Amino acid sequence: MKKIWFGFLAVVVISLLISACTTAQPASPTGAPADNTQALDAKALVQERCTGCHDLSRVEKPHTPDEWKSIVERMIGKGANLSATEKDAVIQYLSVTYAK
Repeated sequence: MKKIWFGFLAVVVISLLISACTTAQPASPTGAPADNTQALDAKALVQERCTGCHDLSRVEKPHTPDEWKSIVERMIGKGANLSATEKDAVIQYLSVTYAK
Protein backbone atom coordinates (compact mmCIF):
# COMPACT_ATOMS: atom_id res chain seq x y z
CA MET A 1 0.00 0.00 0.00
CA LYS A 2 2.86 2.38 0.85
CA LYS A 3 4.50 1.73 -2.55
CA ILE A 4 1.28 2.65 -4.38
CA TRP A 5 0.86 5.80 -2.29
CA PHE A 6 4.50 6.77 -2.84
CA GLY A 7 4.16 6.21 -6.60
CA PHE A 8 1.02 8.34 -6.74
CA LEU A 9 2.69 11.08 -4.71
CA ALA A 10 5.74 11.00 -7.00
CA VAL A 11 3.54 11.43 -10.09
CA VAL A 12 1.73 14.38 -8.50
CA VAL A 13 4.97 16.09 -7.48
CA ILE A 14 6.54 15.58 -10.92
CA SER A 15 3.38 16.92 -12.60
CA LEU A 16 3.45 20.02 -10.39
CA LEU A 17 7.13 20.60 -11.12
CA ILE A 18 6.58 20.31 -14.86
CA SER A 19 3.61 22.66 -14.64
CA ALA A 20 5.63 25.20 -12.63
CA CYS A 21 8.46 25.13 -15.16
CA THR A 22 6.32 26.00 -18.18
CA THR A 23 6.09 29.63 -19.17
CA ALA A 24 3.12 31.37 -20.71
CA GLN A 25 3.48 32.66 -24.24
CA PRO A 26 2.57 36.30 -24.85
CA ALA A 27 -0.69 36.92 -26.60
CA SER A 28 -0.89 38.38 -30.06
CA PRO A 29 -2.28 41.90 -30.48
CA THR A 30 -5.71 40.41 -31.20
CA GLY A 31 -5.78 38.70 -27.80
CA ALA A 32 -5.45 35.23 -29.35
CA PRO A 33 -2.72 32.94 -28.06
CA ALA A 34 0.64 33.49 -29.75
CA ASP A 35 0.76 29.83 -30.76
CA ASN A 36 -1.24 26.62 -30.39
CA THR A 37 0.88 25.38 -27.46
CA GLN A 38 -0.72 27.79 -25.00
CA ALA A 39 -4.21 27.19 -26.42
CA LEU A 40 -3.76 23.43 -26.13
CA ASP A 41 -2.55 23.73 -22.54
CA ALA A 42 -5.50 25.94 -21.57
CA LYS A 43 -7.92 23.65 -23.39
CA ALA A 44 -6.52 20.69 -21.46
CA LEU A 45 -6.83 22.64 -18.20
CA VAL A 46 -10.47 23.41 -18.96
CA GLN A 47 -11.16 19.77 -19.78
CA GLU A 48 -9.33 18.53 -16.67
CA ARG A 49 -10.33 21.05 -14.04
CA CYS A 50 -13.82 22.13 -15.08
CA THR A 51 -15.29 18.69 -15.71
CA GLY A 52 -14.68 17.66 -12.12
CA CYS A 53 -17.93 19.40 -11.17
CA HIS A 54 -19.87 19.72 -14.43
CA ASP A 55 -19.71 18.77 -18.09
CA LEU A 56 -18.26 20.97 -20.81
CA SER A 57 -21.69 22.01 -22.13
CA ARG A 58 -21.82 24.50 -19.23
CA VAL A 59 -18.50 25.95 -20.36
CA GLU A 60 -19.18 26.09 -24.09
CA LYS A 61 -21.29 29.26 -24.01
CA PRO A 62 -20.28 32.71 -25.23
CA HIS A 63 -19.25 35.36 -22.71
CA THR A 64 -17.22 38.55 -22.77
CA PRO A 65 -13.64 38.45 -21.39
CA ASP A 66 -14.82 40.24 -18.22
CA GLU A 67 -17.61 37.68 -17.77
CA TRP A 68 -15.13 34.82 -18.24
CA LYS A 69 -12.82 36.38 -15.65
CA SER A 70 -15.69 36.64 -13.18
CA ILE A 71 -16.86 33.08 -13.89
CA VAL A 72 -13.38 31.57 -13.51
CA GLU A 73 -12.77 33.48 -10.28
CA ARG A 74 -16.14 32.30 -8.96
CA MET A 75 -15.24 28.68 -9.83
CA ILE A 76 -11.89 29.05 -8.04
CA GLY A 77 -13.84 30.29 -5.02
CA LYS A 78 -15.90 27.09 -5.22
CA GLY A 79 -12.79 24.92 -5.27
CA ALA A 80 -11.44 24.85 -8.84
CA ASN A 81 -7.70 24.26 -8.55
CA LEU A 82 -5.90 26.78 -10.79
CA SER A 83 -2.69 28.69 -10.18
CA ALA A 84 -2.56 32.36 -11.16
CA THR A 85 -0.82 31.48 -14.43
CA GLU A 86 -3.31 28.71 -15.20
CA LYS A 87 -6.20 31.04 -14.36
CA ASP A 88 -4.93 33.66 -16.83
CA ALA A 89 -4.41 31.03 -19.55
CA VAL A 90 -7.90 29.59 -19.02
CA ILE A 91 -9.54 33.04 -19.08
CA GLN A 92 -7.67 33.92 -22.28
CA TYR A 93 -8.57 30.58 -23.91
CA LEU A 94 -12.25 30.86 -22.97
CA SER A 95 -12.40 34.52 -24.03
CA VAL A 96 -11.05 33.70 -27.48
CA THR A 97 -12.77 30.35 -27.99
CA TYR A 98 -16.18 31.25 -26.58
CA ALA A 99 -16.34 35.00 -27.31
CA LYS A 100 -19.61 36.90 -27.05
